[in-house]
Amino acid sequence: KNSNGETVLKCEYDPETKSGSGSARKVKGTIHWVNAPTAVKVTARVFDYLLIGEESGEYKINPNSVTVYENCMAEPFLKTAKLPDRFQFIRDGFYCLDSKLSTEKNLVFNQIVGLKSSYKPQEK
Repeated sequence: KNSNGETVLKCEYDPETKSGSGSARKVKGTIHWVNAPTAVKVTARVFDYLLIGEESGEYKINPNSVTVYENCMAEPFLKTAKLPDRFQFIRDGFYCLDSKLSTEKNLVFNQIVGLKSSYKPQEK
């Protein structure tokens, strides 16, 4: 964080890692950027299992079955989203527009399928 409390990222562009055939170096991850001045703010809803099992064999409602992320920054073309359009959000999953919760000023997208993560924390 800088002196104003803002998060600052210092990075370097390495053209040798360009995606596609012929790359000189392979990378283990990619960071996707959105241009904040032109981005549109959206709400993303990510779903988990609705029911969770108990040791007794009974099931109950999972209180964490939905996580809502507000003020997400997204590409401006999402302003034109409509059903049944589908979008992949940052290698996280595929999303579609929520026809009941979305308004012109607040677009809401629901995750329809998640993507498998290959991330594995390093053991110490």
